[in-house]
Amino acid sequence: MKLLPLTNDFTFKAVFAEEDILIDFLNSFPEFRDRNHITSLKILNPDIPKDMNTEKAIILDIKAIDSLGNKFLIEMQASSQLHFPERALYYWSKLYSKSIGKGEDYTKLPKVYSFNFVNFLLFQKEVRFYWSFQVSAKEQPKIQLTQDLNISIVELPKFNLDLESLKNPFEYWMYVLKEAGNLKK
Repeated sequence: MKLLPLTNDFTFKAVFAEEDILIDFLNSFPEFRDRNHITSLKILNPDIPKDMNTEKAIILDIKAIDSLGNKFLIEMQASSQLHFPERALYYWSKLYSKSIGKGEDYTKLPKVYSFNFVNFLLFQKEVRFYWSFQVSAKEQPKIQLTQDLNISIVELPKFNLDLESLKNPFEYWMYVLKEAGNLKK
């Protein structure tokens, strides 16, 4: 029996909209592996409502919130998009900006984690497959403006480990994401 590829939107959403699977998947990422472990998660409506008719409509693959109020947006992009980094930042900014309302204090803004899986090459000249972006000073990258912005991008075509070489849950999950359509059982 051939399995459906997880790079397909329908399959991706069907598998990862299951809370226990999504928790295990997200906890495999370096930012959650040893600290900040996610213990509970609620899957939310994937729409980010627009305020005006002139705004772009956004329907995420998966949107969730954890017990601490951190928000998660998870996207699978199978086909190449020239301006994908801008799209990832736009989606992140919309979810972040809609997290507080008029009169609410800025301390109520949550951390928003954006996990983006692309089945194409985004950073053509680079070898690494996993990127984690935050806002930091050009002059001193260790100085962060805020810890609220977290955008991760995984370039699946660059993940080339075989099953015998996998060392941790993150690598196992990346293998499954990339190879699910090729696995027999």
